[in-house]
Amino acid sequence: MRRREFVTQLAGAVAALPIAALVLVLALANSKSLAQAAKNEPSTEALRLELGKEKWRDELEMRVRELALKERELSLREGEQVSSKWFNPLFVAICAAALAALGNLLVTFFNGRTQLKLETSKAESTRILEMIKTGDTEAAAKNLEFLLGAGLVVEKDQAISLREYLDRRQPGKGPSLPSPGRFAFESTTDLTADIQTELQGKLEAYIAYLDKIGSPPDLVQAKIKIGAVPGHYAQYQNNTLEIDSRIARDVFVALREYSHHALTSKTNNPWTGNFAGIESGLADYFPASFLNNPRVGEISAEIIRPGQPYLRCLDNRLKFKTTKALKDDPWTTGEIWGGAFWEMRNRLTGDVIDPILMKAWWSLLDHPSKTSAPKAFAAEVLAAAKLNQHDKTIQTILRNRGFSLDKAASVPGP
Repeated sequence: MRRREFVTQLAGAVAALPIAALVLVLALANSKSLAQAAKNEPSTEALRLELGKEKWRDELEMRVRELALKERELSLREGEQVSSKWFNPLFVAICAAALAALGNLLVTFFNGRTQLKLETSKAESTRILEMIKTGDTEAAAKNLEFLLGAGLVVEKDQAISLREYLDRRQPGKGPSLPSPGRFAFESTTDLTADIQTELQGKLEAYIAYLDKIGSPPDLVQAKIKIGAVPGHYAQYQNNTLEIDSRIARDVFVALREYSHHALTSKTNNPWTGNFAGIESGLADYFPASFLNNPRVGEISAEIIRPGQPYLRCLDNRLKFKTTKALKDDPWTTGEIWGGAFWEMRNRLTGDVIDPILMKAWWSLLDHPSKTSAPKAFAAEVLAAAKLNQHDKTIQTILRNRGFSLDKAASVPGP
């Protein structure tokens, strides 16, 4: 029993021995670690300080970078704010409105300038046209000279062209228009638009022709009335051309009636006898020469003389006879005179004989006491023709057709 207890105690002592040794070893190790830790404590503090410095440097560098980034961000924001002013909707709208206003101003300026130039050119062209509405080529040329001399032709190119034209223009040649307001249509139920248009165009051209061959342009305005003409198909009285609507489309009728106006509106001579015969012959001849057709009234003949191709024909061989019947029939007498005039035209051309006949007529009117004498008119024709040395040809024609000539007007033969 005691041995067992001893053995047990011995075993417990032996078992406790390693534990004590282990405790001792651990104590020694711990004391050694403490000594080493105490020994290493200064280096650890230095390391801590170094780490703190490193951390501070890192933080400083980070702060510097943050500041740099913030400065850059601030700069970018400032740039955006500056640029945003240009792209601001309000600013853009204002700029667009300003540009539009400037564009409109420029367009208005250039349009106004162009319009002014156009109006100036139009005014000059109108002025030039008005200045040649004389019915006389020489008067028109003088008017153009006046425009150039007065500086009323502003456009340089136009002024140069006019000057060159006037320098090369031959006397008696050049443009001229009939004076405005030479005739007017009276409104009637029979006056249709197509009739008025046709007659107006022909009359304007005919008036220009009359002016060219020497008819005075300063005539009173003639009125044209289309409608019924009691007792006649057409007549001229009181500066009015009365034409029956049934023959209104015959242009010759209107031209003949206007010829009465041009030939007699400045004289008080009664339309009778030889005076009426001569005047009727001219009133037939001038329209026929203008139309280049010796057949008078081809259209109206269907109404006035059914079955006849024309009223009168100037391309004839009729001879003049001094009889009472002829004096009382101015249309037949006129056809005889017209035949002589047409033969003169065939021999000399209309450009030559037409001005001669017009001049002779107005010279005859200057001597009222001679207007009823056929010899007096023949003498005036020969006198006017002598200026162009065509009097012998005309004298031969008149003699062959039975016209009696004054000795003073006779031209000796070769």
